[in-house]
Amino acid sequence: MDVIVKTIRKKNRFNCKSVKRSVEAVKFLCQSADILALQETWLLPYDIPYLGQIHDDFEYIGKSALDLTAGIFRGRPYGGVAILWRKRVFKSVTVIDCVSPRLLAIKVSLENQFIIVFSVYMPTDSSEK
Repeated sequence: MDVIVKTIRKKNRFNCKSVKRSVEAVKFLCQSADILALQETWLLPYDIPYLGQIHDDFEYIGKSALDLTAGIFRGRPYGGVAILWRKRVFKSVTVIDCVSPRLLAIKVSLENQFIIVFSVYMPTDSSEK
């Protein structure tokens, strides 16, 4: 495990409340992070490739919380999770299939060891304080 911990310079997480509105903050975090887990990206399913435009050194996987097949969409998007990882550090990354739109996971392999990285968004009911 020491190899992995020493190789991953920095990991971070960020609740975007719209990755498009907070893209400058995400770019700033990418300067010092090797892995970045994002929550509340607020992306529509067809907007997920936007994550690939944030930083040239990073690969991405993302998931929208919206099901556009349910009919007419009203209001702003909500939820959504993503993981960005530095390409030169993590050459072997496998996406783990997760059914929930609130959960995303990748398996990162480094020198015969691996770690699993999650991005999870579990909002509370607004009536719970």
